[in-house]
Order: sequence, then C-alpha cells, then structure tokens
Amino acid sequence: MKNLLFITVLFFSVPTFAQNNFTFSPEKPQAGDVITINYTPSGAIANTTSPLNAIVYTMRNNEEHADDMQLKKSGNNYVGTVKTDTADNFAFFSFSADGNYDINSNNGYWIRLYEGDKFKKSANMNLAAFYEANGRNTGIDRDYHKALKYMNEEFKLYPEAKKKRIILYSRLYAIA
Repeated sequence: MKNLLFITVLFFSVPTFAQNNFTFSPEKPQAGDVITINYTPSGAIANTTSPLNAIVYTMRNNEEHADDMQLKKSGNNYVGTVKTDTADNFAFFSFSADGNYDINSNNGYWIRLYEGDKFKKSANMNLAAFYEANGRNTGIDRDYHKALKYMNEEFKLYPEAKKKRIILYSRLYAIA
C-alpha cells in the first residue's frame, strides 16, 4: 500500500514540478499580445554559469519565425517578453548554454495562443508539428504519439481541418 501511495504522489508531482520552471502571462494569451515569460534553467543547464541563449519561434499556419530573445536575470530566474503577431497561433522556446539544451523532460517549452476562450485555429496543429519535427530546434526528440494527440485535439475543435490534414495524419498514425 505504501508503494502505491508513493507511486501516486510521484506521478502527480513530477509533471507539476516539470512545469514550475516556466510560466507565462497572460494566462490565455491572444494572438497579438505581449507575453511575459519567467524561466528558471533546469535539466542539462540547471547550474550553468555560462550565458543563457534563448530563441523564440512563433508560428502561423505553415510559417515559422525565429528571433533571439532577450532575457533579464532576476535571482535564479530569467524574465523576457515576446510580442506576438495577430496571425500567430503558437510559440515555442529554445533555452541553451554551452551547446546543451534544457529540453524539459523532452516536452519542450511552448505556448498555444487563444482566440477568445479557445485555442486559435491551427495552434494544436503547430504543436503537433513541434513534436513531429520542429522541436528538434530546441533539442527534443521527435514524439509521434504526442503529435497525434495534438492533431486529434485540433480536429475536435476544428473538424474541417481533418480533411486538409488526412494524409499527414495517416502517415503519423502509421509510424506512431
């Protein structure tokens, strides 16, 4: 019984802990918003004394834009802002030092943008693309299962998207 309790506590605390080093505001950022991030280095760069490199990638439809991100150190944390475009629907981040990446347990660091109270159209598709290929820019490995998960979320919100993406979906389904 003690082992079961320990495993349960571990299961619920690890995902929470993994996200404690990256927060952003506003809570539901809209396309066009300025987003403030707060990041604490972890993983391979947790105790680095080298300069931190940060890149923000913003996505809209099938376009990806990359910019160096200026971060200000505040204690052990770094704070920065990202100005999103009204056409953006997704942003992801690369944090590195000395050629090592903080990969957040192979989950990466990302933000889906909103339109009103729901994720903006194609935000989940771009998150799927992040796990399929684009996340390699941040040091993470491909994860076809996560890519399929977020494609399915996109299709639930926007059923018309499935018809346009059925070939990609079928290919990912076959290899996942």
